[in-house]
Amino acid sequence: MNCLITGGLGFLGTHITKELLQRGHTVTVYDIEAANFNQSKNCKIVKGDVRDYDHLVSHLDKNDVVFHMSGLLGTSELFENPREAINTNIHGALNVILGCNKVGIKRILIPTKPNEWHNVYSATSLAIQKLGLSYSEYIDMDIRVLKFWNVYGPYQKTHPIRKAIPLFIIQALENRPIEIFGDGSQEIELIFSKDFSKIAVDFTLYSGKIENEIYEIHSSIRLTILEIAHIIIKISGSKSEIKHIPMRIGEKVGTSFHRNQDIKTVIDLKPETEITIGLERTIDFYKSISKNKRQKILKHYGDKAEK
Repeated sequence: MNCLITGGLGFLGTHITKELLQRGHTVTVYDIEAANFNQSKNCKIVKGDVRDYDHLVSHLDKNDVVFHMSGLLGTSELFENPREAINTNIHGALNVILGCNKVGIKRILIPTKPNEWHNVYSATSLAIQKLGLSYSEYIDMDIRVLKFWNVYGPYQKTHPIRKAIPLFIIQALENRPIEIFGDGSQEIELIFSKDFSKIAVDFTLYSGKIENEIYEIHSSIRLTILEIAHIIIKISGSKSEIKHIPMRIGEKVGTSFHRNQDIKTVIDLKPETEITIGLERTIDFYKSISKNKRQKILKHYGDKAEK
């Protein structure tokens, strides 16, 4: 099939692109960033912005399905720039939906987050899933809304959006204090990036007709932030200590695991990578980054790591 991935150079988009290419599909990566790697014969990379409707539509034609992975992420960060988040996340998603409808693409994957905290990103995420389900129900489109918790693995960026696992790993590799918001009792469910990409592709391309409702990847790996930090310290052989810092705005201390329809009701796949194996592979990736680059990342977050 011919697949277009918005945000295809991002963390999740990269893994979905790899999964699709491994299965023999043709991929168009549509991303606001410029590509920093060679394109394969089955992968075309287009520099574009989902907020530019006309440019987006000009590249949608001749595709069979769209994976809409682009978006402006953040928790406390987006309070400083809410209009850009709304324009990118909500208007961008609407452009994808309207553009696909215009050129005759029926099937779209729209990922959203399960925990509906009171912050800008959660508000845009809720709007996106409502738009998707509305057009799927009333305009005869096949828009699949998929919720999932914390995906981790190689290629995840550490900034400008602060992500716990890659930053913990870099702090551990440099033997710097691992900074945890609050007391670290916050629970998260972890999904390794390879598992996520396999599930997302199967759900989108191979599950056939589904009900017009929200589906969720249920993971059996549920840990606290503090537990994850200790596992990373152990696997990496780090001398890091734990440092607790104040909670950031837009994030609740307690996490409520509201459940939507389990994705395994429509595909015979579930997250399977054991946590230590997934973290070992992720740590190996960040070990491959130069020491100078790791320390620049720490400096970005105010760490006075010595060179």
